[in-house]
Amino acid sequence: MYRDQIGRRYRSPADVGYVRRRQIVQEFARQLALKGEVLTLEKLEKMIRQLDRGHLINSKTISYDLAALRKNNKVDPYHLNSHRVTVEDDDGERHYTSIRDAARQEGCSVEGARKWLLGDGKPNRKGQVWTYFDPESELSTANLRKKREP
Repeated sequence: MYRDQIGRRYRSPADVGYVRRRQIVQEFARQLALKGEVLTLEKLEKMIRQLDRGHLINSKTISYDLAALRKNNKVDPYHLNSHRVTVEDDDGERHYTSIRDAARQEGCSVEGARKWLLGDGKPNRKGQVWTYFDPESELSTANLRKKREP
């Protein structure tokens, strides 16, 4: 579907096979979901850049394109810049697709989850060890809090 869209910049009567960006983004998100892959902003940006159509690429336009899928619960609303999380305790090891999802399932606040992730492998008061599933070099920096310069 995407190969024939590369380089098509305008929709005109002569350009019959043109497909809009929104439809392409939604189809790409569905294909990733079928494969079981995590949908990230970086993957969507890379795909849109490869089309070479001159589209504006930012999180707002991609979020707008995915609004219909979020409404029908086909895409997690807070999933684009998420960091996968592992929680270990006496019950075993559990993997979550985002910090928000982990906090919701474990019954704590998102800020508490972020604080425990900064604990560098130390258990919290519940005896849980929170760590990132992916290495730090692969983490997106879009969702991380910025440190203030003194």
